[in-house]
Amino acid sequence: VCELNLSSVRTMLGLESLTKSISGVLETVAKESVNSFRLHSGACDILIVRHGDHLRSSAWHVHTGKDISVGENALVRLQVTGVETEISLRIGDDKKCFFEGGAGDLRPSQDELAALQLKTGFNEAKFCIVELNGQTMRWDTKAQIPAGIFLWDASDKVVVADVEGPVVKGDLWSKGADVVMLATSKQPVEGVPGGLENVREGVSPFLSYLDRAGYRVLFLTSAPITRADRVRDTMNSIRQAEVQQWGRGASVPASPIMTSPDRMGTVLMRKLSDRTLGKLTGGAEQTSTKERALTELRALFASEEEQRGPAPAAGAEREKEKASGGPFCGGLCENALDAAMYEAAGVPKERIFVIDKIGRVEAFSKEHAHLVWASYVDMYPALTHVFPKTARVSRSAQ
Repeated sequence: VCELNLSSVRTMLGLESLTKSISGVLETVAKESVNSFRLHSGACDILIVRHGDHLRSSAWHVHTGKDISVGENALVRLQVTGVETEISLRIGDDKKCFFEGGAGDLRPSQDELAALQLKTGFNEAKFCIVELNGQTMRWDTKAQIPAGIFLWDASDKVVVADVEGPVVKGDLWSKGADVVMLATSKQPVEGVPGGLENVREGVSPFLSYLDRAGYRVLFLTSAPITRADRVRDTMNSIRQAEVQQWGRGASVPASPIMTSPDRMGTVLMRKLSDRTLGKLTGGAEQTSTKERALTELRALFASEEEQRGPAPAAGAEREKEKASGGPFCGGLCENALDAAMYEAAGVPKERIFVIDKIGRVEAFSKEHAHLVWASYVDMYPALTHVFPKTARVSRSAQ
């Protein structure tokens, strides 16, 4: 009996030690990774395209945390570069935010957009959840949701890049991706950037060249809106660490990161549905979040004539317009299915490149099948040919 009791005590002590170790790990992850609010809230980056005096905006997707308790009089107010604006949104029963027009109203008015006085390029934004205090009659800030607002011109040329695959090895939308994010966020040790084994070699100088050559870079990810800020943190960590490794010429440009407008559960169910349907149909998948995003973004750059629809007999001019790809002039993705989706969205086939699991860069077009590089680094000498400089100046400061 004594031996049994002694064994039980040792077992209990071992479990206690194990429990403390697990608790310590969880506490560290909680501090360095995702806090409870950010697990349940998020905002997609916003792209606004300037057509002369007219501004055209992507949808404003903002979700407040379900764990944030606010009353019916709560609002979400917009701050841009630390200055409060006149734009405010209401919070729906499903915690999705909308403008005064109702649940389907996801864009501010033209006057409200103009009043923001945005600078060209990146504008830091915060959506502040505020509630009227009945005692002080002041608006108390309950939480803040970070986002980016980007002002581009209709004449800009855009290179679209998936985050998963071309930039980072692995998915950023799954909960397990915190391991990737935490590793990427580590500080360099003895001059060697820690965690950069999760980043494609040479991707930062590649993207930096595109910026200096006058292109806009737009990132796509299937990550849910509740993880949008984590993806931004990861990209910012990559930007800082890669500059230390490659120098200032490797600075990743500040660019919009278009995430899914849905929460984690919806994204996971859609992912499962797409994979199941893909097996049943021999590889075909449902219309993806990225495809819908590309369709919406392309429309932001379209002229008034293009929005009204194509002319009945456009002839050679129409073919020329189709060949131009609209705003999209290049794409980086991780598989042939995404490449086909890019082509359908108007990205020129000869400028779509697939980055496989080992980091090899391969042209999607069969006519350019000879264009294969072992990595982004090997592709550098050909960049000026593949992506010749545009007539626009560098936007690295924007």
